[in-house]
Amino acid sequence: STDYEWDKGTQLLPPSVNDERSFGRSVAISNNTIVIGAPWDYERYQECEYSGSGAAFVFSFDELGSQKWEFTIKLFPIPCTERFGEAVAISKDTIVVDAYGEVYLFERDFPSLGEWGQSAKISSPGGSLGIDQDTLVVGAKGSAFIFNRNFPSEQMWGIVTELLPPENGTDSEDFGKSVAIHKDTVVVGSRESTYVFDRNLPGNNGNWTRVAVLNIISSSLSIDGDTIVAGGYTPHVFSRHFPKPHAWGQVLQMDCVIDRAHFSSVAIFNSQIVTSLSYDEHAFSGPSYRRNKVYVIEQCPHCL
Repeated sequence: STDYEWDKGTQLLPPSVNDERSFGRSVAISNNTIVIGAPWDYERYQECEYSGSGAAFVFSFDELGSQKWEFTIKLFPIPCTERFGEAVAISKDTIVVDAYGEVYLFERDFPSLGEWGQSAKISSPGGSLGIDQDTLVVGAKGSAFIFNRNFPSEQMWGIVTELLPPENGTDSEDFGKSVAIHKDTVVVGSRESTYVFDRNLPGNNGNWTRVAVLNIISSSLSIDGDTIVAGGYTPHVFSRHFPKPHAWGQVLQMDCVIDRAHFSSVAIFNSQIVTSLSYDEHAFSGPSYRRNKVYVIEQCPHCL
C-alpha cells in the first residue's frame, strides 16, 4: 500500500544544556533503545586534550513506568579519540560507534548487569555504519566492508567481503557515504544513487549481489524489514515488492512532516522513525555546530 502517513512525535533532548554541542549528528534505533551521536561533545576535553572527543547518548523506552523515552547513559571510548559519534548503529544488545579510523563496539550488560561496556575496537577507514545481529557494515570511501562476529575466530570481528560500486559508475569515490543493513539486505548510498544488495545465505559463506538501484541521493540510510528510509532535505520511504514483486519503489516523500529542516540522520524500527533535523541558525557557524533536533516520528495507525 502507498497509504503511509507519519506524525511528528517526541523530541529527545540532551540531559543538560552542556550536552547540546553536535547532539544528534547521528541516530540509531533497535527495539526500545535509541543511540544518538555527538562527535563534538567536549565533556572529556581536559582528560583527552581534544576539543571534540565526542560521545554517544543512549535512551531507553520505559514500557512499565512513564511510557516515555528516557536518557540512560552517555558512552565514551577507551582510549580517548576524536569525533566519537560521527556515526552510530545498534542491533539489540550491541551498539557501534564510529570515530576517526576506529569503530567501537559496546555490549549491554557488559561487564556487569545494567551496564553498556566497550567490548571491542576495530581499525577501519569507516565513516558510516550499519549492524544487524552478527553482521556489521562499515562504509568507507569507495566501498562498504562486511564484518561478521566471531570471524575468523571467537570474540573477533573480521571482514568477509567488500561491496563495490558498478565498474562504469561515476560516483565510485562517494560509494559508502551511507550504509544500512537488516537481515540479508544491505543498502549503500553514493553521490548519485542508492544501491541494494541481498545475501543468498546467512553467515560467513553467503554471497552479496546487487539487486536494485534507487534513484535517490541520501545523507543517511536505514532499513527495517521491507522498508528503506533515505534522509536528506526531502526524506524518501521505499518499500520492497512495490509496485511489483522483487522491486523497490518509493511510497512516500516526508516533506510535510517537519518543515525547513534537513533530515541529516534517520533510523527506522517497526512503526517509528528517529531523525535528526539540522537547522541553520545564526548563533552556530559551520556544519559542526549546526543546531540539531532529534525526533521520534510515529507512523499513524489510523492511516494504514
